[in-house]
Amino acid sequence: AAKSITGEHNVAAAKSHVRTHNNAVAKSIARAHNNAAAKSTAREHNNTAAKCIVRDHNNKEHRDSTHNAAAKSIVREHNNAAKSTGRAHNNAAAKSIARPHTDAAAKSITGEHNVAAAKSIVRTHNNAVAKSIARAHNAAEKSIARAHNAAAKSTATAHNAAVKNIARAHNNAAAKSTAREHNNTAAKCIIRDHNNKEHRDSTHNAAAKSIVR
Repeated sequence: AAKSITGEHNVAAAKSHVRTHNNAVAKSIARAHNNAAAKSTAREHNNTAAKCIVRDHNNKEHRDSTHNAAAKSIVREHNNAAKSTGRAHNNAAAKSIARPHTDAAAKSITGEHNVAAAKSIVRTHNNAVAKSIARAHNAAEKSIARAHNAAAKSTATAHNAAVKNIARAHNNAAAKSTAREHNNTAAKCIIRDHNNKEHRDSTHNAAAKSIVR
C-alpha cells in the first residue's frame, strides 16, 4: 500500500512538473510568436504607410505636372486667341488682368492698414500700461517719502525734546550746585565774621578787666 501510494504520488508530482514545464514552454513560444507577429505586423504597416505616402506624393506631382501642362496649354491657346482676336480681346484681357491686380493691391493696402492699426493699438495699450505702472510707482515713492519725512520729523521732535530735557536737567543741576556753593561760602563768611567778632569781644573784655584790675 505504501509503495502504491508513493508511486501514485510520484506519478502525480511528475505529471504536475511536466505540466508546469509545458506551460512555461508554451508561454515562451507564444510570447516569441506574438513578438515576431507584432514586429512583422508593424513592419508591414510601416511599409504600407510608406508606400501610401510615396504613392500620394507621386500622384500629387503627376497631377501638378499635368495641371501645369494643361495650364501652359490654356495660356498658349489664350495667347493665340488673343493674337488672332486683336485689340478688343487684348482690352478685355487687360481689364481682366487689371481687376485681379487692383483687388490684390486693395487687399495688400487693407492688410498693411490693419497691421498698422493693430500695432498702434498695441502701442497705445503698452503706453497706457507703462503710464499706469509709472503712476503707481511714483505714488508708492511719494508714500514712502512721506512716511520717511514723517519719521524724520518725529525723530527730530523726540531729539529736540530730549535735548531740552537734558539742558533743563543740566541747568537745574548747575543752578543747584551754584546755589549750594554760594550758600556754603556765605555761611562760612558769616561764621568767620561771627567768630572774629566774638574773639574781638573777648579780647576787648579781657583788656577792660585788666584795666579795671
